[in-house]
Amino acid sequence: MDTSDKKLLLYGIGSILVGTVIRAAARQLWQSTKGTPPPEDPGDPEVDTTQAMAWTVGLAVVSGVAKLLYRSAFSDQLSDLKEQSPLNDEENV
Repeated sequence: MDTSDKKLLLYGIGSILVGTVIRAAARQLWQSTKGTPPPEDPGDPEVDTTQAMAWTVGLAVVSGVAKLLYRSAFSDQLSDLKEQSPLNDEENV
């Protein structure tokens, strides 16, 4: 496994970890502020629509910001991987 494969693998594992940590933190924050667990299935008829929308929008915003920060932190490594990709060879065009 060469260096670029290792970087790509680490980037993938890191993005999974970021998603998992953000979701757990959001659940904890919801639980501590609302006193109830977040809706498991926002489409469930027993779940209040306002609660479902708040959870869905809040989680999407927090996840999006975390993903943006993660990508910007690794932007140099990612640009190196794109430059080294065989898809960027002019022979393959």
